Amino acid sequence: MQNSDRIRLSVSHSPNGLGVGGVQAVIRNIQKYSKTFKPVNPLNADIFHSHALDIQQRTDVFTCHGMYIHEEYDKKFSDSINNKIQKSIDRATIATIVAKWAQKIITDMTGCSFYHIPNGYNIDDIHEEIQAGLFKLGPKFKFNRPTFILAPGWSIVKNPYEIVEFAKKVPEVDFVIASDRRDIVGESSNVKIIGNQPHDKLMAMMYLSTGVISPFELENCPGIVLESFAMRKPVIGCAPGPESIYYNLGGNYELIDDKTGEIYYHKDPDSFRRAIMTCFTKDYDFSQKDIIYDWNRICAQYDQLYQGITELPVSCIVLAYNEHKYLPRALASIPPSVEVIVADASHNHKKIVPPYCKYIQVPNKNLSDNRTKAIQACTRKYVTMLDADDVALDGKFSLFKYLEENSSLGGVFGDASVEGKSYTNVLVKGLVDKKVYHLQDFLRSNLASSGSVMFRRDLFTSGKMDFGKGKYRYGEDYRAWISVAAHGGMKYIDQTIYYYDTSKNTITRKAPIEDAKRMLEDSMREYGVEEVENVSFGVLKRTPD
Repeated sequence: MQNSDRIRLSVSHSPNGLGVGGVQAVIRNIQKYSKTFKPVNPLNADIFHSHALDIQQRTDVFTCHGMYIHEEYDKKFSDSINNKIQKSIDRATIATIVAKWAQKIITDMTGCSFYHIPNGYNIDDIHEEIQAGLFKLGPKFKFNRPTFILAPGWSIVKNPYEIVEFAKKVPEVDFVIASDRRDIVGESSNVKIIGNQPHDKLMAMMYLSTGVISPFELENCPGIVLESFAMRKPVIGCAPGPESIYYNLGGNYELIDDKTGEIYYHKDPDSFRRAIMTCFTKDYDFSQKDIIYDWNRICAQYDQLYQGITELPVSCIVLAYNEHKYLPRALASIPPSVEVIVADASHNHKKIVPPYCKYIQVPNKNLSDNRTKAIQACTRKYVTMLDADDVALDGKFSLFKYLEENSSLGGVFGDASVEGKSYTNVLVKGLVDKKVYHLQDFLRSNLASSGSVMFRRDLFTSGKMDFGKGKYRYGEDYRAWISVAAHGGMKYIDQTIYYYDTSKNTITRKAPIEDAKRMLEDSMREYGVEEVENVSFGVLKRTPD
């Protein structure tokens, strides 16, 4: 990231994404409301595909508003959805994977950071444009029958063209299409094509209409839909039907609810008619959308989260053994700015690991060796861990800030939520209740659970910390925390940073507890500790070498 007061942001005008008018609106509003981003010229996604170096030189952050980036990657992603994403995974998880896939593509192609910024609206700004458009239309302009407006950008998605056929099912309603593609669309008795219109005139026509149609199945956040919300006009949105893998995923499904419009299905004219006719018998409420898509709130959120735009100096290790049900949930909880290493001990997870993660296979031998091999694959300054059946919470990947502030610390740890209850907090406050814990404290008790710690990678590479070097079936993470505490101590942060799933009979519950005692005795010899009172084993004394 270059040193500058504001981050340079390129907004994409993509055949699959936001139209030219939408890009202009985004740039205008970011310039007006954001304190962090400085938009530069809008870029076409097809152009940046072949001019990545130019973009890299003049852009810190690139954003594309479409769900997809380029047709070459559309097929790759479509194949990965069909082959790798199980139907049991919830749609929110898939949507998260979609967003990270896009970020990975942008980063690989341009070398600059990528952040998906949704569109928004400001009611006062919209009404200023409406008034300007009404002036251009003139006082006599009106629609003589119920009229719905379409302003498609005519992307490679072909479903806007079916509107002409669908219109035959609703002869009592007129449809006005603001587009120059007459040769493809055609006209009928109740479909009129008026060509591309200045944005303010289009806004005015939408204001005078009955409602607006969003004909794209998967466009992520069409500006025309949000502008319709600001005008209190119901939106009729096209979406994939129940037979599609994209059913109820993103796009119009995410934007339009039963309070703001209706959904119709691609290739289903009967559902189109039902949606149109419902608008005449139903009252709508757009107040919640005013809150969600308010530009003041959105830009304030960007400004707060801008550090997450850049690459974090953090690697996260995720160990997996037959975790097909839980692994996607764990990965979805890790931000894309973190390097993710998935260490697969059962050698059967590769198909469900998204491409933005590093995937390695490790022997089904012991956790000590597996964690060691995973750390060897890490490249960033700090390392944290997350088991495949656990979930990261807010704050977990910000722990590195405490290590940046204090170079003498070896690590930092937070709290874990175990079946809704605190884990670390109880232990810490029940023992010594201080801010930094050293070797003696960890010899008394394992204060940290495996997913709650972040440590310096150079402790591992320099040989100062280890996971027991394969000698223990149980307590390998405890051994690691002892070695970290012996080299600078571990700072405790009173914040719950991950959810620890205990619903399964894990190795922690089955492993012999005597391994932990043997590990403690070995550690006492290594660090020259003569005696310690351990909460589980009582008084332990140093044994001869």
